[in-house]
Amino acid sequence: MKILNKFSYFIKLLIYIIIMAIILAIINLFLNINQIVNKIIILVSINIYILIQNIKLGKRITNKAYIKGLKQGILTVAFLYILSLITFTFKFTMNRIIYYIITIVICILGHIIGINKKDLNN
Repeated sequence: MKILNKFSYFIKLLIYIIIMAIILAIINLFLNINQIVNKIIILVSINIYILIQNIKLGKRITNKAYIKGLKQGILTVAFLYILSLITFTFKFTMNRIIYYIITIVICILGHIIGINKKDLNN
């Protein structure tokens, strides 16, 4: 059970990505959305989800939110990288690097916001 708690963040992220893929596939079936708009929707929705999850994680920690956020960000980027390798969709481009940097910054911000919200609630 302890292992499941440690990986629950990544399991929830994987489930969210699958649900978003299904929703976007259904939307693209009925509406012909531009590929650039699709990428923006994916970028924004996944990063909002990651931000919300990291705010929740940040509420549980006691200090050094930026370091724990950086660790979580690197783990999240590694998870997304491995996921893209498994699905054969990885292309090493500047856009992908920027996306990974944004994801790391979102994780750090999520932890910082979470630890500050915890202090406001007490």
